[in-house]
Amino acid sequence: MNEKAILKYFYFLVFFLGIFFNATAQENPANRKAEDYYKRAVNALYENNSKGLIENCYNAMDANPTFVKPYVLLADYCMDHGRLSEAIEVYNKLLINIPNNFDGLMGRAKAEQGLEKFDEAQTDYEAASNLTEIAAQYHKAALDRLEKLKYIRYLVAHPVPYDPVNLGPNINSEVDEYFPTFTVDGETMYFTRKKIRGIKERNGISFTDVNEDIMMSKKVNGEWQPAEDIPGPINTPDNNEGAMTIAPDGTYLIFTRCIGGNCDLYISFYINDNWTRPVNMGEPVNTRFKETQPSISGDGRTIYFASNRDGSLGGLDIWSSTHDDEWNFSQPINLGPIINTKEDDQFPFIHPDNQTLYFISRGHKGLGANDIFYARRNEGGKWDSAVNIGYPINTSADEPGLVIDRLGEYAYFSSERDGGYGKLDLYRFLLPKNARPHPVTYLKAHITDIYTKQPLQGNLELIDLETGKPVLKTIANNHGDVEAVLPGGKDYMVNVSDSGYLFYSNNIPLKNYHDNNPYQYNIELRPLKAGEKISLRNVFFPPDGFGLDEKSKPELNKLVAFMKENPNVKLEISGHTDNSGKPAHNQELSEKRAKTLYDYLVNEGKVPAARLTYKGYGDTQPIAPNTTEKGKQENRRTEVKIIN
Repeated sequence: MNEKAILKYFYFLVFFLGIFFNATAQENPANRKAEDYYKRAVNALYENNSKGLIENCYNAMDANPTFVKPYVLLADYCMDHGRLSEAIEVYNKLLINIPNNFDGLMGRAKAEQGLEKFDEAQTDYEAASNLTEIAAQYHKAALDRLEKLKYIRYLVAHPVPYDPVNLGPNINSEVDEYFPTFTVDGETMYFTRKKIRGIKERNGISFTDVNEDIMMSKKVNGEWQPAEDIPGPINTPDNNEGAMTIAPDGTYLIFTRCIGGNCDLYISFYINDNWTRPVNMGEPVNTRFKETQPSISGDGRTIYFASNRDGSLGGLDIWSSTHDDEWNFSQPINLGPIINTKEDDQFPFIHPDNQTLYFISRGHKGLGANDIFYARRNEGGKWDSAVNIGYPINTSADEPGLVIDRLGEYAYFSSERDGGYGKLDLYRFLLPKNARPHPVTYLKAHITDIYTKQPLQGNLELIDLETGKPVLKTIANNHGDVEAVLPGGKDYMVNVSDSGYLFYSNNIPLKNYHDNNPYQYNIELRPLKAGEKISLRNVFFPPDGFGLDEKSKPELNKLVAFMKENPNVKLEISGHTDNSGKPAHNQELSEKRAKTLYDYLVNEGKVPAARLTYKGYGDTQPIAPNTTEKGKQENRRTEVKIIN
């Protein structure tokens, strides 16, 4: 038994036995022999001596058949090791010697419930609730179990599709694998592996020395390659690293490192094809309490994690924190009582849709101690009620957390199942349709110099054209690449800037893009020199009008920022039309539109008027044939040109 299990039993002995024994189940103080055997059983537990534990529990029962503690200790030990039938036998023995014992009825019912013997469990819960010589809180506990059992029976009677598939020997081994996470393209997987380093002894107790490390595997031709340690300075020989999450664009990762029992979140950045040495994220993310199990949002700016810090509603709660452009993380926010309960709520996974959260909970109504739930964020930004993902995904056992792929089709999790390669293995299954997240679009952008074709590490921002709100701010890697996931069914404004270049403006029409493959987008930046010009693709006017549409302001504000960052640049703002209508009218309209932008930059943006000129060109400078509507649309444009 590992130290965690021993600690669990310590809490069990201190709290459970003290709380749930009623007056009719007290030990007999006069029976010193039974008490002595019981103490030996407890010592055997601490010494990881299962044989001694079992023998001494039975000796204590024989010495005093009405001494409750050894029954409950042994039954709980059996249940913790999945031996539910043996636990029932122990409780049967207790109930023969002490009929209608509250602890015996409740414990046996829990074991029966785990074996899906629901009729027997209901009978025992009802019998416990009908006892007359019990305190009010025990009566309520039995009624609560009955109510929960009704819900369990409903879930079991309405199963969801579930057919888990092992990820195979290149991922799984004879030891534990868990906490998977993926890059946005789904081609690289990271996960935690528990490595066995030998047997050690501490205070006369032998235990298995293990170390948790982060592993990775790449998919080649649809097959996962043999897993290796994550490259770089992430793993350490003496500390436990695991439960990591990677940003959708692959530029940084956050993981849990535990040193001497204290778990904090650490961050590492991917620079020049290498992971930097990780650093403790510090306050306000980390505290003297436990911080673990991070998950990064689809826009890469918010992290969700579990912590039992001050302000938690129960034990572990789920919290979130968002960083600004300077990488300052905000004071974490508790996700509130819709998500968190008075029990442990943990293992958050926020899908790239940024609207669907998956987590496990001991407090929400479910089948076992820990069940998997999901919740959706509504239009007001609040979380709707937590939904149990269903049976048989959830069982009477503790369930691990889930990770969902970008397409929302497959869920990945760890489990110890028959036919596996060792202990905990990684599996995947097709997610039930009602539990799937919203669809997202996958963008792959490549930024280069328009003339040299060399990659540029430009700053890229995407803005929702409908709301005008930024949805992504990131920097291309040293190969000029940007990867991002975006909510589907929307069109986006894209702005790219880099030192020494004219900023780039366009829009990405993803509203009707439903392909599972990434949307490939090439961006070419023009150097800062006289004569270079760009079209402002996200400046909008009404048909045949020159009043500025509100949706144009984010783009113009980017132009203002560009002018402030490049104080020596002077620009000409030019308006252009298609050949519809009379040339004189087109000339006047184009000039008025150029003047509208000039006025905004000078009056609202505070750009000195001496650095700007404006001119209308009407339909005299087409960039596409005016023979099609698409060509005419391209010709209706506003441009800026460097004149100095």
